[in-house]
Amino acid sequence: MMVTFRMNFVLILLATFFISSQGMEMKNCDAKAPIQFSVTQFPSKLPLKNNATFHVSAGIQIKNYVLPKKIKIKVDVSKHMLFWVKLPCIGCDQLLSCDKLPQLCMVKDFCTDCSLNVKNVKIQMPADIEQKIPGFLPNFAIDGKYWLKLRVVNADNEKETIACAEIITKLDA
Repeated sequence: MMVTFRMNFVLILLATFFISSQGMEMKNCDAKAPIQFSVTQFPSKLPLKNNATFHVSAGIQIKNYVLPKKIKIKVDVSKHMLFWVKLPCIGCDQLLSCDKLPQLCMVKDFCTDCSLNVKNVKIQMPADIEQKIPGFLPNFAIDGKYWLKLRVVNADNEKETIACAEIITKLDA
């Protein structure tokens, strides 16, 4: 049961962060943050197709830190169009709490100084992801290179950074 929980926690983080390494770049943008991520396997392009699958290998290290009961994921997104253009990302920031995600409190309770790693995990895109992409946008407008900054903060004190990652990835609609 503990392995399943750890796997689910890492998958939630990976799905949230869409972190990649092969053909893409990922770096932790705050070396002092108590949570650091690493990725050793990810596809060169993230497939935005219904039920598309891909494999990842990754890890998370929590350095002597007790997670708060509420965290907020703050997202910035830019697309490369001759130069980087910041995109509006309404609804991208997410609030996670023990009420909405009980696994968060489980990690909070058992993991204050630990590392979790997964290898070659199969992830499936949602069955309706193509329907969530506005139909008036042609694929060439969606396809391309993106920069994401994902900052995880304490929801009760947003100046407290828990984790931070910058990702450059390619999307293939």
